[in-house]
Amino acid sequence: MANESRIDDLAMSLMDAVLLSSRRLRQWMREGAGVSMPQFRVLSFLERRGSSSLSELASYLGVSLPSASRLVDGMSSRGLIEACDDPSDRRRLLLRLTDKGRETLASARARALGMLSARLSWIPRGDVLRSIEVLMSAMGGD
Repeated sequence: MANESRIDDLAMSLMDAVLLSSRRLRQWMREGAGVSMPQFRVLSFLERRGSSSLSELASYLGVSLPSASRLVDGMSSRGLIEACDDPSDRRRLLLRLTDKGRETLASARARALGMLSARLSWIPRGDVLRSIEVLMSAMGGD
């Protein structure tokens, strides 16, 4: 029972660390390019995919179509993404990044990576790599 309690304490500490890390990343992205984490995820997804339907994007984000639509509308009004006709199905629209969206993504990514790198710079590289491996393994990642 005592070992179980210690594992629970470690799990709680890990949750706190993950939440703090997420909060810092969101802050740095807002400071770097004025984007929220969901907006960053949309920009990253469209960068990787080239284009996507709204339903594919909603599925990736794990949100409803109306929620994805509101997010896309706001990003479209800022000129970050645009809708274009699907060449294979004229009834369907595809979403894609604009040049401003690419620049915004690059800026947000650079700010977050720069700040994170600065925070990790004092930790020996091997320790960072091992921590990442352990965390990814525990979470079922690659």
